[in-house]
Amino acid sequence: MELKLIALCPEEIKTVVAKELNSLGIVKTKIAYKAVEFYVNEKEYYTSHLKLSTASTILRVLKEYPAAQTKNIYRQARMIKWAKLFSSKKTFRVDATIGGRGKHLPDSNSISKQVREAIQDDFYSAKKEKPLVSLKNPQVLIVVFYSEHKLTISCNTALTSLHKRGYRSNGHPAPLKETIAASLLELAGYN
Repeated sequence: MELKLIALCPEEIKTVVAKELNSLGIVKTKIAYKAVEFYVNEKEYYTSHLKLSTASTILRVLKEYPAAQTKNIYRQARMIKWAKLFSSKKTFRVDATIGGRGKHLPDSNSISKQVREAIQDDFYSAKKEKPLVSLKNPQVLIVVFYSEHKLTISCNTALTSLHKRGYRSNGHPAPLKETIAASLLELAGYN
């Protein structure tokens, strides 16, 4: 089974991220705005999470819908079988980002609310307890990107920035995110 993932990164280093993915054996890549989209099998899925050193975080795309209208967001999010994706005992949060500007676009709070309600309604329909929302420490992080052309619903599979992998023992007075440091070394040609 092939999965679509998105590696988020600063705009300036997306070519570095794509090159690193290629070096990990992941060849189906596409550079996007502040991101690199890529397709993986199960082994590459885990490899990218363990070895990717230049991306900020990784999203797993659950569904993409073309030309999303605001009134259809709930219905489209409801098509995902959320109760099969995670346990009702896990807390979750929905983060929404709007691609573009203008009065005709919805605000991110209304989008995240519609997706949050779709998730909870799916658990209710499956006769399972509704999962609780946690704004500070969610165990499942759903990320929604809305533009006039597309609605993308994904799950942040790293849950946090990849530079926070938990192995660091002490800080430094002049810290630099490991993902940025790895990108700088790659750009400098360091092997």
